[in-house]
Amino acid sequence: MPEANQATPAAKRTPPWLWPNVLGLDAPLVAVAWQYLVASAFSIRLRPIDYAALALIVWAIYSIDRLLDSKKLQSPETATARHRFYRRHFKPLAALTLAGCAGALYLVLRHLTAQVILPGVMLGLLVALYLFHRAVARGPILFVLPKELLSGFVFAFGTVLIGFAITADLIPNPRSRSLGILSPAVLAFGCLCSLNCAAISVWERAEDADNDPNAAAQLFPALSHHFAPICWGVTAVLALAAFRARDEVAFPIFAASALGCGLLSLLASSAAKFSSPTLRLLADVAVLAPAIAFLPLVAGR
Repeated sequence: MPEANQATPAAKRTPPWLWPNVLGLDAPLVAVAWQYLVASAFSIRLRPIDYAALALIVWAIYSIDRLLDSKKLQSPETATARHRFYRRHFKPLAALTLAGCAGALYLVLRHLTAQVILPGVMLGLLVALYLFHRAVARGPILFVLPKELLSGFVFAFGTVLIGFAITADLIPNPRSRSLGILSPAVLAFGCLCSLNCAAISVWERAEDADNDPNAAAQLFPALSHHFAPICWGVTAVLALAAFRARDEVAFPIFAASALGCGLLSLLASSAAKFSSPTLRLLADVAVLAPAIAFLPLVAGR
């Protein structure tokens, strides 16, 4: 079996199990699963339209990102399956993405309230900064911030935004420290999301060598050599946080985040045994599975 950092002809063929990633369906699925877990943990009642709005927004943002990437490929033949797919079908996917953006805008304006929209606009500015950097800039965002770190935390904040905005608990306060998009539990989830993004950068470093100079593994080559210890270190910190929060309502969020980081750590420690596409799939599973696993703890809240 080829090592994770090798690009082989077989890797260019898209296996059926990779199509959810190629079509951009994995990120919305992860977002909705975690949105449900967080809402259930804090007894926040969300409507089906809230989940639909998040899923469509996430898909549209990821699709825009891939459209931008596909036009900048220097070596399309060595690019990832999702980028080759978007390059081959750029025009229909651009039209579909535009329709997705219009649908997301309709759901937001028609069904979400101002208390959700206003903070959503602020978060959208960070997304715009990320996309602008992807389109025209090189190096870390704002010269210091790896894009994987920003995208991971923006993903986490966006996932919980609707629920906490509805309850007017966006910002943590001394009375309710566990709530808010900057609460420790959400930051733990953000660590998991950022580690997931970094893992993809490390495991796709061969594909990104000529196609994504802004990837963390390209900007910081040492990351690939020390990634497994970094993963285990983050896992240990989140596991300790989960232990300290074992009697709090936020415990499932801490525990699921720690479990996800632990799964990424196991993958990082045995990455040479898997191909890059397989690692890409398992990276998504490492984030999705913990959210599903801890749902029984929050059922009925």
